[in-house]
Amino acid sequence: MADFQTAYDYLHALEGGSHNLGYVNIDSDLGGETIGGRTRYWKATKGKMPTDIEIWSHVDLLKEKDDFPANLNNHSTLPMLISRAYERDEWRDILGDMIPDQLVANEVFEFAVHKEARTSVKILQYCVNKLNYNGRLFEDLVEDGFMGAKTIKAISILMARKVALDTLLKMFNCEQGHYYNERFTKSPSQEVNAIGFYRRVEITKTTNT
Repeated sequence: MADFQTAYDYLHALEGGSHNLGYVNIDSDLGGETIGGRTRYWKATKGKMPTDIEIWSHVDLLKEKDDFPANLNNHSTLPMLISRAYERDEWRDILGDMIPDQLVANEVFEFAVHKEARTSVKILQYCVNKLNYNGRLFEDLVEDGFMGAKTIKAISILMARKVALDTLLKMFNCEQGHYYNERFTKSPSQEVNAIGFYRRVEITKTTNT
């Protein structure tokens, strides 16, 4: 079964290769300020509903100091709070501990963080359905965005076919890129985030061959 810390490390590798508490405040970001990838507000609420109150209470205290934001990386509590928030929210929502393949879990978790868990799982289900040989391997999944026993079993079946699993990972990243394309078309103001978004589209293979 997949491991949260491994998926968390993969997430940070895509963000530049470290676990530093990067602080970003871009006016066009619907989530407002960001610390360690955690937005201040749920993006869907457009700045009206806060996310991690405990995390941001620490940040607000540090903002009063002259050495902000450099002092963030010396804080003893924030890294733990941020890690716990990811495990509590996105990892739990995708049932990460139940996903039988680590590489699949990495991808689904990463996109759940940057979009939402339900959208990420729905894309996974769409891709899985395209690899069932017209229902001969398993019946089409209901693409409802909820990770369940049937989705987990389908992943296990594909794991027995390395080519199918490699293709699943590639398809998932293609769909992720397509999502970003549509997002920029609908909201041109978000193009300032293009480099960061597309950096997350990492084509993963199960082997180096």
